[in-house]
Amino acid sequence: MTRLGATFVLFLLLCSGAMAGPGHDHGEAGVAHAAVADVPRLESTGSELELVATAEGHTLTIYLDRLATNEPRQAACCRFKSAYDDL
Repeated sequence: MTRLGATFVLFLLLCSGAMAGPGHDHGEAGVAHAAVADVPRLESTGSELELVATAEGHTLTIYLDRLATNEPRQAACCRFKSAYDDL
């Protein structure tokens, strides 16, 4: 019986070294969150084109590119309508 008890204690001592070390904890502290910008953003995707617009201050920046290649669309003509007047 004492031999079985000694084997059990030895087993516990050997297994205690298998605990996770620094950087291997998958608890709440290890969760990485993506940075979220405070800039409003609009995204729209069609069959061939993708439009992304961001508003920062009084500036509206619009990106228009080909969906398949992410290549910017050159010489695009955009028309906007607002509740106040045509832009």
